[in-house]
Amino acid sequence: MYDDFVELRPGAAEELRLALHAPSQQTPSGQLSTFSNHPHSVQPSGTVTTANSTSQHTGFPVPINTAPYDPRPLNGRPTAITVTCGPESKWLLVCAQAWQRPTSLLHLNVCSMTSDQELFTELRQLYISLKKAWWSRLSMKVIRSIRYVQFELHPKDLADVRKVPDMPPESRKEEYVYQSCDLIPAIGENLITHLFYHPHEANEKAITLIRSPKKRKQRLTVCAQIGTSLGWGIHLVEGWAWTRILLLSLALLFLGSLVFAISWSVLEHDLQGAFGVAAYLVALVALSIGTVQAYINQS
Repeated sequence: MYDDFVELRPGAAEELRLALHAPSQQTPSGQLSTFSNHPHSVQPSGTVTTANSTSQHTGFPVPINTAPYDPRPLNGRPTAITVTCGPESKWLLVCAQAWQRPTSLLHLNVCSMTSDQELFTELRQLYISLKKAWWSRLSMKVIRSIRYVQFELHPKDLADVRKVPDMPPESRKEEYVYQSCDLIPAIGENLITHLFYHPHEANEKAITLIRSPKKRKQRLTVCAQIGTSLGWGIHLVEGWAWTRILLLSLALLFLGSLVFAISWSVLEHDLQGAFGVAAYLVALVALSIGTVQAYINQS
């Protein structure tokens, strides 16, 4: 798997590619660089999508800094952003599909959070709370990716995702607080999705929390004059839970074949023929499931 990034500074993506090829080394802050061996980081064989720069594949030079790659501060400038309550609240805007509703806006209060582990634990609980009915938790859909997005808020908290990936512009700094980075998204969607399912593996520091855009002072509401409002946050994208689907199909097939075999042997008094037909059905469905799974893996 790999993540796509958009450059905010020419050469940032190329520096990331070189850092991934390079062996792990000590960064200027004395911390061990782990980009090249993280299972959910961009793989060296993958590609990095850029919006406003050229690369060595185009024949044009890309400006590269001589300092080791550090995605945290924009243009190497240190920032002093912290997530503290103070006199105002800070909200992570979450777009997710609620039970029997289209994609809607949720507000996650991050004011008291001090680590990424807390962030992903609360984010997971927020998503689970959307499944109010007990049978909705048996859904055949799960979170497949988490993306930084721009969305348009409509009445009744309905959210229309407009741009992926995206972060608030500098002109909206009064409304959103986040640590500026050279690449968008600030955290790859494969990594952030993995941490959503495994919060205990998240950083004990507030790395993702600081980089993510947070609404300041008050919740995002619809503008009375325009009828909609623009916002920035994360989108929990659902997809089919193929593992659950295959396991359910296997269980139904096994029970169906067993019931058919017993019924046939009792009614027709032909035990061998009953289990022969049941074995044929099991083999046919197993091959069908394997073919579908192979097609999914290739695509």
